[in-house]
Amino acid sequence: MQLDQIPPEILDGQHTGMIVIVPDAEVTDYQWFVNAGGAYLAFEDYALETLHELGLDEDFVIFVNNIEAERARERAMVRLFLTVTYSFIALLTLIGLTNVISTIAGNVHARASEFAVLRSVGMTRGGLNKMLRLESILCSLRSVMWGIPLGLGLSYVLYTTILESAEHTFSMPWNAIWQSALGVFVITWVTMHYAASRLKGKNIVDTLSIK
Repeated sequence: MQLDQIPPEILDGQHTGMIVIVPDAEVTDYQWFVNAGGAYLAFEDYALETLHELGLDEDFVIFVNNIEAERARERAMVRLFLTVTYSFIALLTLIGLTNVISTIAGNVHARASEFAVLRSVGMTRGGLNKMLRLESILCSLRSVMWGIPLGLGLSYVLYTTILESAEHTFSMPWNAIWQSALGVFVITWVTMHYAASRLKGKNIVDTLSIK
């Protein structure tokens, strides 16, 4: 079949100058991609009727798709997936923060009597604050030392799962690592000092009576 046998409406006037040279090959299939415009719903019937008039209807298979609609559906699915994913991550983050803040604040409150004893034997407020700073740093370091290897391990497991369906290169998420580590230090520091500041208004005798 020659190019001049194809109706210009089907050929769309875009490939008339195209020449494909395939040496020593038996061509069994041709494909033309046509922009049907806004009348894509009626284009299939029109194309089949035209091919029937040319006696070519048995040699052609026509698929009509709305590319814009398909892209819109894909974008909607991606937005829905990202919304659900980030909402789930935000929920887990809030639950984790609540547990961490509650645990640290409860620990500081439970140690109020210990702090009062230290102050009664001569420890100053500055010395107590230094002790709390050191404890917050050590607690944060221990959390980071456990959290980073576990997080990297889970990330690599997810990477190997995705690798089964698509080729990707695994890269270390350095920005996420240092941001998470910094967040752990800040949250632990602020929570511990806020909980300790609530004990400043009490004298030693009142603090020793706290259970």
